[in-house]
This record gives sequence, structure tokens and C-alpha cells, in this order.
Amino acid sequence: MTEHEEKKYNPYCKGPNFKKKTQRPINHHIKPKTAKEAVPTLQYGQQNNWIEFRKRMGIAATEKYGNLGLIIEQEKYYEPPAIHPALYKEDPNDPFELYKIMVHEAVNKEISKEICRMKNNRSNLYAFILSKLSCTSEDELKRHKDFEKFHADVDPLSMWIALKELHLVTTQSKTSAIICLQASEDYEKLHQGGFEKLTSFKERFDIRFQAYNTSLGNPQCEERSAMQFLSKINRNRYRH
Repeated sequence: MTEHEEKKYNPYCKGPNFKKKTQRPINHHIKPKTAKEAVPTLQYGQQNNWIEFRKRMGIAATEKYGNLGLIIEQEKYYEPPAIHPALYKEDPNDPFELYKIMVHEAVNKEISKEICRMKNNRSNLYAFILSKLSCTSEDELKRHKDFEKFHADVDPLSMWIALKELHLVTTQSKTSAIICLQASEDYEKLHQGGFEKLTSFKERFDIRFQAYNTSLGNPQCEERSAMQFLSKINRNRYRH
């Protein structure tokens, strides 16, 4: 084979017809997910994602519906604090306290508006939460003993508490012994990951510890919770 032929047929020789691989252009204009889009679909059973769902739903609900969305974290309807006229500073130029009364009435008016707005948005929040349920989660919700009542009332708080009851333990069984066993297994396996943030682990711990206590009928104890939490963290990360 001549030198010309060898060069022509050399598989490692980049000849004139060689096509260089082109990288796919990076799209710098990809729109990030909104808080609403970031909420995952709630799954039921062994692979349920209640912890992540609760976290993302709390962010999206508060962003979209303000104080009404606080039901996700607080599990109760937000009540604006009452403002008493005695809390306002006295003005020596206003002996009859007309300005204080006027401000107090204006504040109470705004509070009434917010309460009315939150009540009007309850049906919207109810529909939003419902739209993020998988078919299995929705079916289980419809079997809940209080479903007919909170569905007729379009009550997002009662629905949220029902969802928590159904998804707190990673099992589809309704047998109390199996629920208790699964809650115990979930709790025993719970440990902080090597690269997991302490705040993220605390969220997981609170859910698993609550499920564990609920299944056993134990009352919540803050002191016991704190001690159990310390026993579950990755101590190798906090050695000096």
C-alpha cells in the first residue's frame, strides 16, 4: 500500500470529509419551574412522596394564596391578630383620640377584607391541592370517612389533614398492626444522609417520628423528640 493509500484508509486520519461532532447548543433561556409547577404529584403506598409534596405544596400555596396557604404548615386556618386601640401611641394634639379611632377602624377594615379574601379562596386552594393528587391518592381520599363532609363544604384544611392521615405511613394496608409495623420500620431506617442538610433531615424526621408515635398511640413529647432527633443525625459531620 502506498503512502497516499495508507493515509486515505487510515481510520484515525481526519481527512477532508471528516465530520466533527457538534455539541448540542445549551439553551440559556429555559424557563425555571414556578412554585406551582414544582409541586410533584402525590403518590400513595410504598413509594409515597408525602414529605416532598408537603414541602413544595406549602411554598406554592403560600405564594399563590398568601396566609390561607399557611394551613399546609400550621394545619389550621390563619387568624389575623386583633389590634386594640390601647396599643396605639397617644397624641397630645388629639385629646379626643379621633386619629387613634380612625386608624383602628381602618386596620380592622383591612383585617376583615383579608378574612373575606381567604374564605373566598378556599375553594381555589381545595381545587389546587386536588389537582396534584395521583389517581390512587385521590381514590384513597374518596374512601376517607370524612370525605363527603369536607368535599361538600369544599374545606381545604380538612382535606389536607385527611391526606396527611392517609400518607403519613408508607403502606396501603388499613390493618392497624401492619400500619404500626411499617411506621416502626420507616422510623428505624431513618438516618441523616452523608450530604443531607440538617434542615431537610429535620423535616423528614418530624414526619416519620409523628407517624411512629401515632401508630403506637404515644403522645407527642418535645423533649423525647429532641433526644431521638440527636440520635439519628450523622455525628461524623459534626465532629470538631
